[in-house]
Amino acid sequence: MRPIFAIVATLACLPPVTAQRKFHPDKAVQKGCDVLLEMQEGSTKGQWPYEGVYRVGGQIPVGYHVGGTSICARAILEAPGYEQSKERRAAVKRALEFVLEELEVPLMASGFKGGYDVRGWGHTYALIFLLRLHELGVVPTGLEKRVAEKTKWLVDTLVETEIRDGGGWNYSRRRGPSSAASPFMTAPTLQALFRAIANGHSVDESVIERALDALDRGRTKSGGYKYSHGAQSANKIPEKKLRFMDVQLGAVGRMVVTEATLMLAGRGDEKRLAKSVDAFFKHWQHLKDRKQQHGTHIPPGGVAPYYFMFAHRYAAQAISMLPASKRKKQHRKLVKTLAKEVEKNGGWNDRVFDRSRNYGTAFGMLALLQPDLTPVPSWRPGMAAASDAMIGSWQGMDGGPLLHIEKERVFLYESDELKIQRAAVQPASITTWRGAAEAKWQVKVDGDSLVLTRDGATQLLQRVEQRPAKLIVTPLELGTGQPAEDAIPAIREQLRERVEKDQAVRDRATAKEATEEDRAEMRAVDRDNTQWLRGKVAEFGWLDVARFGRKASDNAFLLVQHSGDRELMLGVIDKIEADVKNGELEGDAFCLLYDRLQGYLGKKQLYGSQLSQLGNELVLLPIEDPDGVEARRKEFGMQPLSGYLKLVEKAYGKKVRR
Repeated sequence: MRPIFAIVATLACLPPVTAQRKFHPDKAVQKGCDVLLEMQEGSTKGQWPYEGVYRVGGQIPVGYHVGGTSICARAILEAPGYEQSKERRAAVKRALEFVLEELEVPLMASGFKGGYDVRGWGHTYALIFLLRLHELGVVPTGLEKRVAEKTKWLVDTLVETEIRDGGGWNYSRRRGPSSAASPFMTAPTLQALFRAIANGHSVDESVIERALDALDRGRTKSGGYKYSHGAQSANKIPEKKLRFMDVQLGAVGRMVVTEATLMLAGRGDEKRLAKSVDAFFKHWQHLKDRKQQHGTHIPPGGVAPYYFMFAHRYAAQAISMLPASKRKKQHRKLVKTLAKEVEKNGGWNDRVFDRSRNYGTAFGMLALLQPDLTPVPSWRPGMAAASDAMIGSWQGMDGGPLLHIEKERVFLYESDELKIQRAAVQPASITTWRGAAEAKWQVKVDGDSLVLTRDGATQLLQRVEQRPAKLIVTPLELGTGQPAEDAIPAIREQLRERVEKDQAVRDRATAKEATEEDRAEMRAVDRDNTQWLRGKVAEFGWLDVARFGRKASDNAFLLVQHSGDRELMLGVIDKIEADVKNGELEGDAFCLLYDRLQGYLGKKQLYGSQLSQLGNELVLLPIEDPDGVEARRKEFGMQPLSGYLKLVEKAYGKKVRR
């Protein structure tokens, strides 16, 4: 018999380049990755500290270390080719380990010290980095638990550290709890929290509402935004009455990020959004004049040099939210501005410090990548309740599908087939996984009606109070009969013949030259074997070692494993476990079947035996409590997970992504 492997079937600043030099955005992003990889520093070579004029005890504050590292790591993570680059994956893992470690130091704890404290800036961009690792499914193996814990901690910390009076966030709080909110920090922090909410984290809606109110109050009559603003609204203040730091000339970076954030929260306006992008290009030269200059807030616009690349990054986001008729033209225009400022080494830098090139390069890369980035999720009041409203059972109109939604899995019955998949329920959508392949459903609940959009088709379903029987999986009832002595040899022989046929058809169906006919034949053999085995199990119970012998029970196990029959598997899994604990079957057989059954039930595996093919690589499917997987494998006599995966790679000639 072939070895058992479980592959799921779904298996000093440089001058700008000359105008004659050709600029290719895709190549520029890849070159940016090279720049960042070269700049990663520290004792573990795991960080990209942002360097500005602000110091704590003469040193770059830890918030700048964490925030800068998170921004740079995210840029590398988002760039095409990440999963194929061992060097980039290793760099992001080192960065993640650094960020997780630094979040433990006292100066990154929840709170605020003195009149100026940039830890919140680090909290915001660290949260975005950790969430994107999770969303992309690329959290390094062994760090899943720490990432989950720190993600929740960061969400809670940002909520706790809002400005008590008036809402929002600011790294300058000279008036204590009555300090003014900064749009430069409040808008990105809101976007981080929107993403967290979409990933199932709980956030007090009043915190979001207060921060949005703070942004709204900061808008001036010209459409710009004050550098910081407190309880008084600036909506009616004309340009001539604003202090020099608040005029539109210097507000273009604040305008684009704030208008984009307000649009995400349903408080924006397309005209204002378009106006913010126009203002960015109109006043771009003023941003350029302040780039790589000393001093921070200099008249007439009060622009600090470090807002040059910030403005480009968030202008790109604002452009991506414009109507399609305007989007392409404005993005091309933005690419041209970035092409003007790229340095000979392929990076961008808006400061006088060499180290700030990492931050500038990362924001330049994200600006170029923006059209292909996963959009920040939108937010509306009551979204948490909207997510909860999806939970339950639904029936399609006019013979449509049956659907049952839980927090972490969905049951879908259509075309006479029940599919159960892992899922993440968000306020307006459900992300589902079939093996390693991800799909997104758009969902809208209105009372007892649910509008489901998937694969380009929209269906209307109505809530049903009682879960339909077709959406319930029950174990196959085992028989209690005893086979006649002369019947046992015949059953053994039938098992042997069926396994021989199973293996022969699988050899053909899994060969490189296999045809669809070969695969169809394999499915037909599986159906026939399953039907036969169900009949025997329903009559005699599990074909155990005590009555049928070791070889026959092994053969019966193989047929169960290949059956894909949830009811059959549920019915016999405990009996197989009993044979294993009695020393009559191998432990890895039970673990393999258990994990496969978990997958068929839309749950995470427990022993790490299941992989799925995605493109040209194999992906280890999610593990429940990954920190305990080695102990569980050892209990059943299984080899360490790393050794198992090496055998899989050798057997299939493909790398395994964990």
